[in-house]
Amino acid sequence: MSDVCRNCGGSGKEKCWNCDGAGGTWREFAGDREWEECPLCWGDGFNSCINCDGTGRV
Repeated sequence: MSDVCRNCGGSGKEKCWNCDGAGGTWREFAGDREWEECPLCWGDGFNSCINCDGTGRV
């Protein structure tokens, strides 16, 4: 029997470790501040859970 994943609580997603769930960061380009999307989560702020492979169950 499979149980709900402890890492993601059954959602199958966990907060992106690179952007800390923000989806990106503010960067300075030629004196202007611009939003740069996170290259790991593509601006979503979440990645598939590594504990359950995104299924929500272990």
